[in-house]
Amino acid sequence: MIKYSFLLFFSVFFFNTYAQDNTGVKNERHVYLYSFENLSSQEQVDNLISDVKKISFISEAKVNCKWEKSGGELIFVYIETISGSEDVDNPDFSQIKHLIQKNGLMPVEFKERLSR
Repeated sequence: MIKYSFLLFFSVFFFNTYAQDNTGVKNERHVYLYSFENLSSQEQVDNLISDVKKISFISEAKVNCKWEKSGGELIFVYIETISGSEDVDNPDFSQIKHLIQKNGLMPVEFKERLSR
């Protein structure tokens, strides 16, 4: 009887520990692209990157310039924290559009780069 009680206790302890390990917080990386037009100077690019990096939910930002077309593409990364609860932070991506316009550029297309 004691042998079975010990086995039962050990099994419950093991499965309880395993279940708690699988409820942790996970991070999911999302890469977004925002194309724009009316690019005329490197100063616009530098100011845009500086402004975008100040947004709290953005972890990385860079710009691919297409000088021959007077345009470019802002590439930025958002790290979503998935905690298993129903409280979800929805980032306000309209801030990005506003910053593009603030720097004298014209936003064209916003899309998410899908994982490969």
